[in-house]
Amino acid sequence: MSKLNPNLLATVRTVDTGHATVVSIAGEVDMTTEQLVWTAIRAQLATPRGLLILDLTGVAFMASAGLRLLLQSQNAAARRGTRLAIVPSAAVRRPLAVAGIDRVLDLYPDVRSVPRTA
Repeated sequence: MSKLNPNLLATVRTVDTGHATVVSIAGEVDMTTEQLVWTAIRAQLATPRGLLILDLTGVAFMASAGLRLLLQSQNAAARRGTRLAIVPSAAVRRPLAVAGIDRVLDLYPDVRSVPRTA
């Protein structure tokens, strides 16, 4: 059995907008791509910032590893004093709702809807 290349299943792009850093993730977030995605998020959390936005509108599939990753990201951001806003796709919103996690994350319909201040 060959090992899957996470870079073929997910892409991560980071943009600084001036008031926030946006980490855009596309593809699949599961146990194969979890480390790739977490490494990108952790790198952004290493630098103090007021607002970090996870743009998941390009995510077509999110497994339980991805849900855990979002909770882990929220906890890490809170410890560093960074506000974390999440913009889920429909494919992400459904498992968040089923697991009840949508009630504890700061979710927005699109990146433009995220307020600049808390």
